[in-house]
Amino acid sequence: MTHIGEFASKDDCMRAAIRKLAVEIQRCPEAEMYHIVWISPDPDENQRVDRRAVLYERGRKEIGYEHDVFSGISGKAYTVDDAAIQAVAERGGTLYDFSAYEQRNK
Repeated sequence: MTHIGEFASKDDCMRAAIRKLAVEIQRCPEAEMYHIVWISPDPDENQRVDRRAVLYERGRKEIGYEHDVFSGISGKAYTVDDAAIQAVAERGGTLYDFSAYEQRNK
């Protein structure tokens, strides 16, 4: 698990988290699960500050958003590999950019 700080917008933290994930994949190539965690206000909970994360499960090749750290992927999970993560990180992309690299239909 890696903490990347506090962010005001989900878009900003997603971009930062994916860039950090690309670094962590290179730094710890044997890891099977990566949690890139940040702190952000929750607009649906009257700005309560919570920990959110990008979760990448390497064995399942799934990446997605964790609304609560260690709760698993909330919503859409993308099936991608390390190369796709590197490519999206280099472009400063978000989770939605993984749809171009989705491997489920290949």
